[in-house]
Amino acid sequence: MSSCVTTDNYKYWSFFFDGVPDPSVSDNKDDQDVDSVAQVLVVDNTNKKPSIVKHVPFAEDACNSCHDQNNMGGYVAKQPDLCYQCHDDFGEAKEYLHGPVQGGYCSNCHQPHKSKHEKLLVMESDALCLECHEQSNIESVDFHADLESFGCTDCHDPHGGSSRKFMAIGSCVNCHGSFADEYKFVHGPVAAGYCNTCHSVHSGGEGVALRRQGQQLCLYCHDKGQVMKNENHEGIEDFACTECHNPHGGEDRFILN
Repeated sequence: MSSCVTTDNYKYWSFFFDGVPDPSVSDNKDDQDVDSVAQVLVVDNTNKKPSIVKHVPFAEDACNSCHDQNNMGGYVAKQPDLCYQCHDDFGEAKEYLHGPVQGGYCSNCHQPHKSKHEKLLVMESDALCLECHEQSNIESVDFHADLESFGCTDCHDPHGGSSRKFMAIGSCVNCHGSFADEYKFVHGPVAAGYCNTCHSVHSGGEGVALRRQGQQLCLYCHDKGQVMKNENHEGIEDFACTECHNPHGGEDRFILN
């Protein structure tokens, strides 16, 4: 490379390529100090461009997957139907949807071709949330007071969820710990991370923010007829299920206290 580079074209080549030797620096090591040699022989690795994430159709040159070549490259369908040709329909999977998802504005958050951010995001995750959500409003929520080490999507699903606050499945263990580490047997909803099935998000209910009281909560999933068939359950109508069973887990498969 050094034989091809002259003083006149050095600026041109060095603009496009890293590590182009400066012809003004002598090749004779005796004429250079250690720092000068290092500048010639070592390419600075600190300013590398970030890796690029590519959308699969774009990476595979499958333009026709999204674009109508007979209509000046227009889309073959409108969002979100265009995206749901390949991606799951969030409207079928989630009870509550985030506004941009409900409105079909997928490309407001995701680049359709390539991005330097994961998930093809148009910018860093938290910065993207703050494009619409006012930071002062977020910080005014008591539960956000000590969350500097967490990102928005550590707790909230950006597409939707089973509650109107879009709590991400399993996000509760970020603060409350995992019962899977504590018990040999874990209650199904707990193992699946569906804390919202039983608990409200830091509000409502009694005691530990339960969505329903007493047996009503357990019988929301467990069929009362099947429960009462067990002879050990005779005469327990006035008892709370949790007087005998741990709702999170235990050391036997009946998760007895």
